[in-house]
Amino acid sequence: MFIRTSPTSNSTLAKVMIVPAWEKYEHHKKLIDDPVEYPIIMAKLKPAIGRGKFLMSHVQFNDDATDALTAPVTEIVGIAIKDGHFKQELDDVLRTLTTKIASEAGSILPAVWGPTIEDANRFWLIIGWQSVKVRNFYKGRLYVAEWTSSTGSL
Repeated sequence: MFIRTSPTSNSTLAKVMIVPAWEKYEHHKKLIDDPVEYPIIMAKLKPAIGRGKFLMSHVQFNDDATDALTAPVTEIVGIAIKDGHFKQELDDVLRTLTTKIASEAGSILPAVWGPTIEDANRFWLIIGWQSVKVRNFYKGRLYVAEWTSSTGSL
């Protein structure tokens, strides 16, 4: 689950993400449905959220996200599939991309991705990196642009 706050139109507040790793979605659903405990938790989060919009995404990752989330540097990317494109295309692009970076760098930790339960066309990608330096080296690499343009820019 991700909890993200979006700043209001007249605010410069940064987005906040809370990433608890639930063993199963049903465990979190049980908490959400608890009429006593859940309101208490949300009341405690309210000061951190402030006036921002509260959004929640439950992600069904393609693999265990623990290594990516506990890496020295964790990158979290939201992806929306455009009309006319499919999940399999995105899976192929992300698998190729992460495999290529891993083979070149030898220092990428496992990357995971998956759709949200709330919107099947909304995905989250989490990449664990050894350092900011390695991550920045791959930011904007030519072959990344080539893959996205060859797929019609998912």
